Amino acid sequence: QNLTVDEHLNNLKRELEQLMKYNPIHINIHGGRDNWTLEQQEAFFQGALELQGKYPNVTSSHETHRGRSLFNPTLTLHLITRFSNLRLTADFSHWLVVCERLLNHPSDIERMRQIVSRVDHIHARVGSVQHAQVNDPLINAPKETELMQNWWQMIWTEHMKQGKTITTLTPEYGPIPYAMSSDIDIWKLTNQEMERQRNNYQQWIIQNQD
Repeated sequence: QNLTVDEHLNNLKRELEQLMKYNPIHINIHGGRDNWTLEQQEAFFQGALELQGKYPNVTSSHETHRGRSLFNPTLTLHLITRFSNLRLTADFSHWLVVCERLLNHPSDIERMRQIVSRVDHIHARVGSVQHAQVNDPLINAPKETELMQNWWQMIWTEHMKQGKTITTLTPEYGPIPYAMSSDIDIWKLTNQEMERQRNNYQQWIIQNQD
């Protein structure tokens, strides 16, 4: 939290160098801080994208996450407009908590339409306006589940338009403090999401075949 922009960039430089030893195919980045000024945010992404550009054979994307630079959709839209090569990892569950509302206003829909065009990877977790993670998406948060699924399918559509032959998704459910209680079977919940997304993706493929 107290690190400067330059210190964040030095950490990113070191971590990218370390990761290259393992021949990654994609790198997810938790970048920046939510309490920086707009000038600091832009300086960080200017430097980060220069560092990422040193490894053109490996894709890398910045995660939408509380506490980080991409903690809300409005700032994220500004930054992807400012930097044409800024790519995202979509963990939109964080945004519902930060904004404390369903992002379904017409202005939200247009904003999300622009944002999903920059997403490389999905973190599939359903959250609510009070929690970044719910115990059972279909039972505890049906409206949020529908909203999230729509966003994820918008990303799949963008990937198809962009000519991508692979789209990637991580079902991401965690223990306390992400889980609302300690008695939740996280492994079961994560695998349920994985199977649900496999089925949804197959249905989406069928619906979008030429």
